[in-house]
Amino acid sequence: YYIVARHGNAHIARELTVTAGKLNKQAFVRNAGRLSLTSQLAKDSTTLKSSVRRDVYYAELDENDKRRHLTYSTSWRAKFVLPAGAYHIVARHGNAWTSRDITVVAGKLQKLPFNLNGGRLVLTSALEKAAAPLKSHVRWDVYHAELDEDDKRKHLTYSTAWRAKFVLPAGRYYITARHGASVRAQEFTVEPGKAVTQAVALDAGRIKLIGRGKDGALLARGVRWDIYASKVSFEGKRQHITYATGAQPILTLSAGTYRVVLSSGKIKAASDLVVKAGDVKEFEVAAK
Repeated sequence: YYIVARHGNAHIARELTVTAGKLNKQAFVRNAGRLSLTSQLAKDSTTLKSSVRRDVYYAELDENDKRRHLTYSTSWRAKFVLPAGAYHIVARHGNAWTSRDITVVAGKLQKLPFNLNGGRLVLTSALEKAAAPLKSHVRWDVYHAELDEDDKRKHLTYSTAWRAKFVLPAGRYYITARHGASVRAQEFTVEPGKAVTQAVALDAGRIKLIGRGKDGALLARGVRWDIYASKVSFEGKRQHITYATGAQPILTLSAGTYRVVLSSGKIKAASDLVVKAGDVKEFEVAAK
């Protein structure tokens, strides 16, 4: 018979011959060791108890300079039984991560903490300072603050939660908050083990657009709205900001002055709109 003994990722196999009437006692020595791994955002900070992942790779690089993946754990205290040898282990929590090389020794238990050198950001957005937070249709994008050789920032992660929670490596970040056509950008510094909670004021307003025909009746079908910047360029053109379709759409616009153009069949009308931070109002455009 061919018998395989396993414990965790350690195993050993051997052939055994069974003889009639005879008891055969065999010890299977797996030549393995144990790892017990925890993670924390900073040295001496509390142990992370959720949303942690460890990936175990063989330490040796292959011909493509990649490591072969062996196993993983999402337990807050990851326990591995591995054959004696060298391994490369990656610990992650959110977008913060760290890695280290570990040698597993046969018969030995090693308890090791992983310092992720990361911090937390908890962000909400509002139309203006001290206003109620926006609870839907918010998008957050996180970029590294440094510009590359093409004057662009590297995108790291995003969230569409109204209360965005990010775990990031210590460093500086450029974060945009977007709601409708309104965008606000701000730089944040993340420190190891620290949490920053902040409300981002978009300096924007919410506008409900209402269209009327020449007879004063509400336009209910086939309506399109185009929003332009009020300022005209040297070429005599206005920058197109956004558009909407529907009888009475609600748009979020940054504080400023806009040119609103209504189109519905043969009807076309335009009017200037002034948006102030915190506005929540209706704006009518009537055909003449």
